[in-house]
Amino acid sequence: MSNGANSSVFTDLGFSEEESAVIIMRIELALAVEKYIKRRGFNQTQAAKFFGITQGKISEIVNGKIHAYSVEYLAKLVAKTGKTPRITFAPKRAARKKRRVRHPGIAAMA
Repeated sequence: MSNGANSSVFTDLGFSEEESAVIIMRIELALAVEKYIKRRGFNQTQAAKFFGITQGKISEIVNGKIHAYSVEYLAKLVAKTGKTPRITFAPKRAARKKRRVRHPGIAAMA
């Protein structure tokens, strides 16, 4: 089980932090593909033709069955939409300094 500061659904389910990060990237890429399909008004057959893959793969991606697809594969699909996938790095939540916010009334009583 993960600690509360770094938890995600996936770490809570027993995945390592590293595995969780990859799963989250795959989900975000798949969502970008799905949003593009919806924005263009494609049905799955049209989307398959556009991306150059089978309709079955489109169905899996839009239905969240992405365990068989790598980050690289999904990033290539996103690139076909004209977007450039980017990765950003952020410190773990536990590593971030917690800011103390004092209530003005409490500070005045001290």
